Amino acid sequence: MPDGARLPLLSLQPIVENAIYHGIEPSSAGGTVEIRARVVGGQLEVTVANPFNEKADSGRRGNRIALDNVKQRLRAHFGEAADVRTKIGGARYEVRLVVPLTGSGA
Repeated sequence: MPDGARLPLLSLQPIVENAIYHGIEPSSAGGTVEIRARVVGGQLEVTVANPFNEKADSGRRGNRIALDNVKQRLRAHFGEAADVRTKIGGARYEVRLVVPLTGSGA
């Protein structure tokens, strides 16, 4: 993380929990959760990626509450400049948190 970059408390933890709960647990092969942070155009991007297999079934269904809560938390701190984006690419699920570097997070 670059110096001075901040995320509000409990912004990253639910995303990592979901990666384990929905990506690692249902897979017989296990897997790795990757967390990366970088600065792009004055914004901090934090990406959490995990294995994705649409055929693997943990018996649990997600309802996106964690993602919505994190998005609301980021928007409360940083306004419309903050966002939560998701992407499925092949065998990988990715959540990207985007916040301005100049915002006030704690």
